[in-house]
Amino acid sequence: MTGNVDVYPPWKKVLQSKTHAAALAAPEKAIYLSVATVDADNQPFAELLEYRGFAGEDNNGETGWASDLLTSVSDKRVLKLADNSKFAATFVVEGTQFRIRGTLHLLTQGASVDDIKDHIVHKKISKMLTESNEDDMSEKVSVATKSFLKRIRSQFHRRHKKAEEQQEEAPPEFDWEAERLRQWHDLQDSTRATFCWDTAPGELKEETEEELPRIQSLEIGGTDAEGWFKNEDEGKQAMLERGYENFVVVLLELSEIDTYTLSENKRTLFRKDGASWAKVPIHG
Repeated sequence: MTGNVDVYPPWKKVLQSKTHAAALAAPEKAIYLSVATVDADNQPFAELLEYRGFAGEDNNGETGWASDLLTSVSDKRVLKLADNSKFAATFVVEGTQFRIRGTLHLLTQGASVDDIKDHIVHKKISKMLTESNEDDMSEKVSVATKSFLKRIRSQFHRRHKKAEEQQEEAPPEFDWEAERLRQWHDLQDSTRATFCWDTAPGELKEETEEELPRIQSLEIGGTDAEGWFKNEDEGKQAMLERGYENFVVVLLELSEIDTYTLSENKRTLFRKDGASWAKVPIHG
């Protein structure tokens, strides 16, 4: 999609305030979306996905980027959702039901999703791009966002140097691999471990197949200058790399959002109108 996308749609504050309140009330409780679509044979199916906020944004710190794309994660070995497929989903947060429609985009290793690059924008030129001293930002951002910023900066400086040689400008450009790294770092160690299991959770296997031992926790020891994960244990590093190959970030591009709060008997419907959003009158 092209054009000036509104990355601060009117429904964004509502969703953020509800999810923030839910996180404060029950930090360990995840929010799940029931996502429905159809497969290649035009057969309907649904899948549960964990809500993980907006692409390129950190609820607990500044990244310098803003987006209107919702995110989740999955394992490519069991993911049935198709890239660029239409979907409908519903979820409830703090007494408000959200019903959404749109298009799914799958961010796998090395994949390009440039067709939605307008859905994420850089807020301003700041130290987020130019500051590279890890100690200066160690207490400002999470480990996940630190990885994200390192990757963004390394790519920016590489393009900036090339542009200087060609006497051109190098405006900020979002790096989708940085988002995968941010989400990968942000996983709980126990969840991250499942991505390197011989079979993914829920994956069908033959009864005769031998069940191999499964690691229950897989931590990241640190990040290098370009944001990549590292572990001094070679075995764990190999597992991290194997798991990362199976790791998929699911991006949800919305075209409609319908909210209903039972306690207030209040319903609000927004629909995408070109690059902007329109509030739809509801009668009856």
